[in-house]
Amino acid sequence: MDYPSKPPVSLLRHGADDAVALLDSLADVWADAHTGNDDVAAAGFTPETLQRQITAHTQHAGFTLIVASSAGQDIGFAYGFACTPSYWFGEQLLPTITEQARGTESLAGICELAVRTRFQGRGIGTSLHAALLEALRTEWVSLLAMPGDEDAQRLYRRLGYQYAGPYAAGPDGPVLDLLLLRTQKSTISSTPTWLREHWPSELSTPRLRLRPVEARDAELLENLWTDSVVRRFLGGPVPADRLGARLAGAAGRPGHFTVVLASDEQAVGRVTLDEDHRAPGRAEVSYEFLPAYTGRGLAAEAVGAVLRWGRRTLPDHQLTAVTQAANVRSRNLLQKLGLVATEYLVEYGQDQVLYTAAPGR
Repeated sequence: MDYPSKPPVSLLRHGADDAVALLDSLADVWADAHTGNDDVAAAGFTPETLQRQITAHTQHAGFTLIVASSAGQDIGFAYGFACTPSYWFGEQLLPTITEQARGTESLAGICELAVRTRFQGRGIGTSLHAALLEALRTEWVSLLAMPGDEDAQRLYRRLGYQYAGPYAAGPDGPVLDLLLLRTQKSTISSTPTWLREHWPSELSTPRLRLRPVEARDAELLENLWTDSVVRRFLGGPVPADRLGARLAGAAGRPGHFTVVLASDEQAVGRVTLDEDHRAPGRAEVSYEFLPAYTGRGLAAEAVGAVLRWGRRTLPDHQLTAVTQAANVRSRNLLQKLGLVATEYLVEYGQDQVLYTAAPGR
């Protein structure tokens, strides 16, 4: 599958004051996104009701708005805020919610997510969602969706949301689907101190630039994690009900690099350096690249850069990599970079080979 370059899209975070100033633009985006949606019109939702809703919601502490723009035009937005379970779910629905979410002190409600019609299907909604979750950083998030909006429902299922019950928007209002997602809250806090101390970092090679993972990389990550070729030796594609949580915890995670082409900033893969859970004092490198960009030596170039960075920043750690014994291409790459097979093991039901970098490599 080929992944061509797309026009650049920027994501900007705004607070309550900015949101009020942007009301007209947000209403225009919302109206464009719902063009021809009879269910929305029948439910009484209009650009004017959206503006009143946003104005009221800006009074909540932690109100956060993410706006996507391209070529000087706002093309999408998402917003939400932290809240209590009783506020968000309501007294009638609260007893039916899973006990962990019902008792949490870390919940956010996502109130709107909209993308202009001609920009839909490009991963912008996924990126907006990831950026908003990165900003809110709560353990649980919830949102309301129109039961008949198949495009929205498909997106939320892909992001890992689960149906939590019917939500009546007032005595005479429409009945909406209340959806719930548990995120990977604050992955940075669980990252070893020795790695956080050296983050963020950027690396460069003759053909590549490696930068920290950002919310705008959500489409890349989704492509990597759901591609059967990429995931052939990594346990298969990530299930839909786990994808949203993984995306929510990806941006800003120390040691996780997005790999982009130096020539045009096209994102082509990722390389990670994490604590090796198998033994103390070890750090494990891993990588994934889109199929369209394999066979060019890019993976070796990127992994080599991360290994050199790891050696400089973690001189007291042994650098390792693990791959399936059947993954000949990966084994050849690691050997090319000077790593040596030092242990054979079985993990996830498959024969694996652990490679170790020689000192100074």
